[in-house]
Amino acid sequence: MQKQKLLLLGWLLFFAAPATVYGQGKGLLPTSLIVFGDSIVDAGNNNDLNTINKCNYPPYGPMEGFQC
Repeated sequence: MQKQKLLLLGWLLFFAAPATVYGQGKGLLPTSLIVFGDSIVDAGNNNDLNTINKCNYPPYGPMEGFQC
């Protein structure tokens, strides 16, 4: 059991160390947002909600020739 805990701790440190190094960027903001499986962030699905998080504008919203 102790060996399994040490192995798990080693793996966690192995994967967490690069995240802390790369997370110390120069304050750059992400240039895109990719969300899987959440219909609230899909284009046009939140038009009736009282929120500022809307995606109904180009390039995320309706395209030429389509109407919501």
